[in-house]
Amino acid sequence: MLEQLARALPQSTLLLIGPTVPQTVLALERLAGLPNVRWLAPKPYAELPRYVAAFDVGLIPYVANAHTRSCFPLKLFEYRAAGKPVVASGVPELAGMEPNVVLANGVPAFVKAAQNAVGRDGDGDRLRRKQLAARNTWETKTERLMELVHRELEADGPMA
Repeated sequence: MLEQLARALPQSTLLLIGPTVPQTVLALERLAGLPNVRWLAPKPYAELPRYVAAFDVGLIPYVANAHTRSCFPLKLFEYRAAGKPVVASGVPELAGMEPNVVLANGVPAFVKAAQNAVGRDGDGDRLRRKQLAARNTWETKTERLMELVHRELEADGPMA
């Protein structure tokens, strides 16, 4: 899928960051051999925002399988905080997050969604995505959870 995306967008750079597993090394090396693909080694977490800031689109190109049907990619939060449009595949947990996340399963749909996402990155779009991210930080989620716990405890009355 990523190879077809790189070939469909020859004027764009596809930046891959992170580790690989032995079964994917050859495929990643072939992909990195394309003129518009860069594959970097794993980077410390603190450095990732610098790279994400340079992205036009955050990609979550997962293969649909039993593992991805039950996972949630945390990189989504980094992409949102940076105000980036997101195109994902293979992760049903992200359903319902449109238009901030475009789910595109299959190569043609993924390539088209990535091409379209580049055009949805105006100032207003970035601001809307950043505001959404600000309302969904770990701190805001914790505050909401604590509010719900306190409300339930108050509803139950004093403990004996």
